[in-house]
Amino acid sequence: MNISVTFRNIRPSENIKNYAEKKINKLTRYAGDNIDVKIVFSAEKFRHIIELSLIIDGHKIYGREESEDMYMGIDMVVDKIKRQIKKYKEK
Repeated sequence: MNISVTFRNIRPSENIKNYAEKKINKLTRYAGDNIDVKIVFSAEKFRHIIELSLIIDGHKIYGREESEDMYMGIDMVVDKIKRQIKKYKEK
């Protein structure tokens, strides 16, 4: 699993990065170990934006979430991606 983390308009934080990586590692149950992950954290005024994209077997899965709390946004986008992976694997 390759994870790329980017911070835009926000200071890089190891706590946020570690929390996101821990949540993303749980996705390997559904997607397997051979995935590429790109996560982008950005802030605009009072909202935090989390963009998560995965490439599984050449298929791209993308999720974007806005929230007031970065940790809550991570949870919501990971849940969204999990549903998309399950739908993709059922096909």
